[in-house]
Amino acid sequence: MGSATAKSAKVANKKSASSKAAAAKDGKKSNKIKDQIKEQVAQLPKDEPVDDNEAENSDEEAVGVEDFFNSQLNGENSSDETDKKTAKKAKKAKKAAKKLANEKEDYKESIENLAEKDPEFYKFLKDNDQGLLDIALSSDGEDNDEEEAPEVSPEDEEEEEAPKPKKAPKEETDDRELTMATVNAWKKSLQTTHSIKTIRKVLIAFKGAVRASESDDANASVYTLTNPEVFNSLLFLTLKVIPEAIQHNIPLAETATGSKYVSSENKRFKTLSGSLKAHAASLAVLLEDLQDKDIANLVLKSIHALLPYFLSFRKQLKELVDAVVTLWSGANEDDTKIVAFAFLKAAAEEHSKSVLEIILKSTYSGILKNSRRTNIHTMPSLNFQKNSAATLYAIDPLLSYQICFQFIRQLAFHLRGSLTNRTPEAYKAIYNWQYANSLDFWSRTLSVQCNTANPEPSLLKELIYPLVQITLGAIRLVPTPQYFPLRFYLIRSLLRLSQATGTYIPVLPLLIEILSSTVITKSPKASTLKALDFEHNIRATKSYIGTRVYQDGVCEELVDLIGEFFVLHATSPAFPELAVPAVITLKRFTKRSKNAKFNRQIQRLVERLDAHAQFVQTARSEQLADAAPTDADKVAAFMATTKWEDTPLGTYVVVQRQIREERARILRESLEADAADARNGGARGGIDGEIGMSDLEDDKKADASDSDEEMSDA
Repeated sequence: MGSATAKSAKVANKKSASSKAAAAKDGKKSNKIKDQIKEQVAQLPKDEPVDDNEAENSDEEAVGVEDFFNSQLNGENSSDETDKKTAKKAKKAKKAAKKLANEKEDYKESIENLAEKDPEFYKFLKDNDQGLLDIALSSDGEDNDEEEAPEVSPEDEEEEEAPKPKKAPKEETDDRELTMATVNAWKKSLQTTHSIKTIRKVLIAFKGAVRASESDDANASVYTLTNPEVFNSLLFLTLKVIPEAIQHNIPLAETATGSKYVSSENKRFKTLSGSLKAHAASLAVLLEDLQDKDIANLVLKSIHALLPYFLSFRKQLKELVDAVVTLWSGANEDDTKIVAFAFLKAAAEEHSKSVLEIILKSTYSGILKNSRRTNIHTMPSLNFQKNSAATLYAIDPLLSYQICFQFIRQLAFHLRGSLTNRTPEAYKAIYNWQYANSLDFWSRTLSVQCNTANPEPSLLKELIYPLVQITLGAIRLVPTPQYFPLRFYLIRSLLRLSQATGTYIPVLPLLIEILSSTVITKSPKASTLKALDFEHNIRATKSYIGTRVYQDGVCEELVDLIGEFFVLHATSPAFPELAVPAVITLKRFTKRSKNAKFNRQIQRLVERLDAHAQFVQTARSEQLADAAPTDADKVAAFMATTKWEDTPLGTYVVVQRQIREERARILRESLEADAADARNGGARGGIDGEIGMSDLEDDKKADASDSDEEMSDA
């Protein structure tokens, strides 16, 4: 009727142009009638389907209303018109008024039926939208007046009293208190009718609830929440019931691979697209401060159910993934981190074409962000992030190769910039925790994806060589004693990669050249400093350089890493030839070294290497006596049933690992005690557990000039 009414208004305006005075007078009457009709039509139920018969009736009624407007506007244009013409127009006006009265009666009947069938919903309307019921309650008097009106002549019309002014509609404030009754009414509406209008209301209320702290404007939201119970009810309603209602209105289609998506033919998705986009942003805000595992699990399940509807909103989708990544990397409880990662992996597997790239890049960004503060307290969480994120690269090998190549090449560009621009600032772009952890992360990723235990070779295997070259270049960039901790950290990363992929990486020269450094050759000075934590630091401060405690730490790390390197090849038939150069070099060093403690450590290692070489030679003479160098099958089967832990070198490395773990435990307890003393106001002694946390922050004043000189000399 809205379009027909607009059309009739235009026709009436054209015909009234002949008399300005009459048009002004008639215009007031016609506008008043229009307002009455529009008000009734606007209040009619809109959710009921309209069949063909009702559509035809609507067209007929529209024609009647148009005739009624024409009769009102043209009935008084001339006082010379005949009574016959006046009576005809008045009859048409009476007919239109009668039809309008019938419409009001039907609406009144529907309201009465609603009060009988669903009294709770009727009460809800009465409390929250009285305007809908006011029409039904006042329709009797208005209809009777119009139905019983006699034929009116133009003179009588002019003498009629002006109708009473309409009641001003009830003003609705922008700031309304949300009650439990309203939430329960929404819940019932969603569960019974899955109303789209109710879905919108709930999402608006949820948005205002989660963003209440972001705005200082009290009227920023339509609803206000002061009762925690109401907020909890609204939270559970939004997270559990809303996804079911949306899926009922917008069913998901499924591909041959099982991936779910929204059909482009569904028109209701366009209707709810704005609300869904805002809801995705609200869920991202809700995830920011979550720590409880159960609540996080509930929110992530709701997001997972609605994820197919969010795929077309790229900006909001990225914000949502970033929020989950923040929860995965920054939650206090390990269970919450695991729940968040489970969501990321499930989303990446189900929607790999839409979400996987965002997840891979976002997780890597989260690792870099957390790498800025690397210490003994944050390292376990950081290692969890690296190991869990590395498993995501098996979902789509082709996409994973492209992303790995992109970021590894970026690391190469940074290294090349430092090599061409040899300044202390350029070196600091490489010698920081973010760069070191990036190399370590990609070594873990390639170790997982290119593992020899995998049944099929991975596309990422081609990236092992460039990653190794970049890591070796970073180690040799500044070969000064101050950065031996970084060298040891990256060498352990390369040893892990070599062990997992079966790739030979020549790290032994990087260890042997330390024997000729000033840390080993010069006589150390006495110091009361505690042992340096090489695992959680990438540089030593000036106070450690030249001290006995630093020399002892370097010697222990050196012996451990040489043993770890050779144990990787403990079951290789080439072990005796591989160990010969190292054994000769170590024996020569002990002859000229005056460090008795270090000499004893090296002699024990050399004895184990010699014993293991003899052990391998014996096995080689038994198993490969008649094998040719080209007999790959026999070489691969060599000592296949022998456990490396049971070999002469293996037993030595196992003991060394136990000693290392014990040292780390003692150091951790010492640092925790120092931290407790610092919190209690005590003096802080010993080493700083956060040395090298962020781009050479420690001892800036005391060490800056010395560090720059060392880098410039390099």
